Amino acid sequence: MNSNAMLNPQPLPPRQVIVEVAGDALFDLKKFNKIQESVLGRLGCGGCTSGYDISWLHINQFHVDEKLNVVDLPVARFGR
Repeated sequence: MNSNAMLNPQPLPPRQVIVEVAGDALFDLKKFNKIQESVLGRLGCGGCTSGYDISWLHINQFHVDEKLNVVDLPVARFGR
């Protein structure tokens, strides 16, 4: 049997990446471009998403106090 026939001709599935972003940055094109550039740099290719399935999640956080008041919390989820 030819050794090339034993290779899987299908490409590997993309690696999934999840990025949690606060709405004020997610919906601001300049901020989003800066975030995307940084994420892609960490993935090893600052100008390319090839091989990655990137999900951008819009994050909101709320706190409900003892009087049942709902308060927006700043999104600071790094280092959890």
